[in-house]
Order: sequence, then structure tokens, then C-alpha cells
Amino acid sequence: LNYINSWAREQLLLQKAKLNIDTKKEIDKMVSDYKKELLIDKYKEALLKQNLDTAITAEDIDYYYEQNKKIYKLNEELLKLKYIYFTKDISDKKELIKLFKSDNYEDKNRLEQEKLKFISSNLNDSIWISYKDVLKKLPFLSEEKKLKKIKFLQKEDSIGVYLVAVKDMLYRNDIAPKSYVEPVIKQMILHKRKLQLIKEIEKTLLEDATKNKEFETFQKN
Repeated sequence: LNYINSWAREQLLLQKAKLNIDTKKEIDKMVSDYKKELLIDKYKEALLKQNLDTAITAEDIDYYYEQNKKIYKLNEELLKLKYIYFTKDISDKKELIKLFKSDNYEDKNRLEQEKLKFISSNLNDSIWISYKDVLKKLPFLSEEKKLKKIKFLQKEDSIGVYLVAVKDMLYRNDIAPKSYVEPVIKQMILHKRKLQLIKEIEKTLLEDATKNKEFETFQKN
């Protein structure tokens, strides 16, 4: 019913507009211009699909980052950390603490194998995580007056035990790490390539048209 009412209103307004507005030429021109733009955009899109190099190497990312890193300033804090959260009644608590504190590769692997025992965890301390996302899992970290490296922290709540180690941190206005802005860099590289390719396509079309005297025909028209 709503759809029918909406359609009826649209038809009534259209009839009134046709009777009272004398702008047919203007509207026809707008429609024609829009159609031209649409066709040109579709053609460019097809050419980009055929010719755009979408492969982005690590070297491309490194170069772009080094050239533009000053513009990538953080507007939030980032952390590298690991943590595990398990129930208070877990049987091998002492062993888990020992494994968590260890930097030994085998101990890290053993801890990884125990993951199913944990309520939640993050054992990859090589990736940067937004501080606000960390607080969703570890709300007690907001009690810290200033973000700092933490070799080992043990906390308890009504449900279980947290073991936390903060490996590194970055503050607001620090330069964002490359790994954190890599998706944005990839988008920017592709965008620049698109603009450059469109320029080259337009230049080639113009040169070919001039060469074949097609451009003179357009000028006469």
C-alpha cells in the first residue's frame, strides 16, 4: 500500500510538473549530459579493468610509506601485547604462568596448544592493536596512569585470571607503523595508478584522433 501511494504521488507530481514547468530543453540537456558522463565512466571503468596493474609488491608499499610516512600520524594509541584469560579453578595455573612468562620458542608453542582452555586470548604480540579495542578485552588497563611496557601483569576478576604482557606502544601523533596503515597505502597506490592510467588513455586517444584527423571533425561540429 505504501509503495502504491508513493508511486501515485510521484505520477501526480510528474503530471503537474509537465503542465507547469517549461524547462524541457534544460531537462533534455541535463539527461543528455548525464548519459554522456555515464557512458564515459563506464568506458573508463572497462579500460581500467583491462589495463590497470593491481599487483602491489612489498617494495611498492615500502617506497610509498617512506615517501609519505609523515602524513600518517596516529589519532589513537596502539599496543603490541599478549594476554590470556582463564577460569580461577584451572588445574595447571602455575604451569600456564611459567609458559606465559617464557620467551622460549617451545614454551610459546606449548602455550598456543593450550588455547582451548582459555576464555579469551591473544598470543601474537607482533601486531599492533588499537588501545580502545584492547580495553574491551582488558578493561583494567584503563587504570594505568600512562601506557607503558609491562613485562608481566596478573589480575583477577570474579570469573577468572588475566595474564598480560605489553611489549610496545605508540601514542597519539606518533608516526603510524607501516603494517597498521598498509591497507590504506594499497588503496592510495591503486588510486594513483588509476589517475595516471586515465591520463595516459586520454592522451593516447587525443593523439590518435589528431593523427587520424578525427579531432578536426569534432572541432567543426
